[in-house]
Amino acid sequence: MPNPAKAPVMLEPVPHWNKLCKEDEVLLFRAGEKIGAGRVDMRAMDGSVFWLIQSGGMGRHMVHANDGLTVYRRPGRSG
Repeated sequence: MPNPAKAPVMLEPVPHWNKLCKEDEVLLFRAGEKIGAGRVDMRAMDGSVFWLIQSGGMGRHMVHANDGLTVYRRPGRSG
């Protein structure tokens, strides 16, 4: 019987960052390579910018739409 604790987590792509919510857990990718992870702290109303509290104690980082990133959200945490 499969172990649900070891099941892969399906990530939701977030093409429109104005759909991100505070506390959403996200992964950041550039050219298919994971470059960051954390949780959304706040975002601009137009979705052009959001602040990420980076995982692993790496601090807070501003992410801009022109950074060329693809954002994926872990499901079930969106407000």
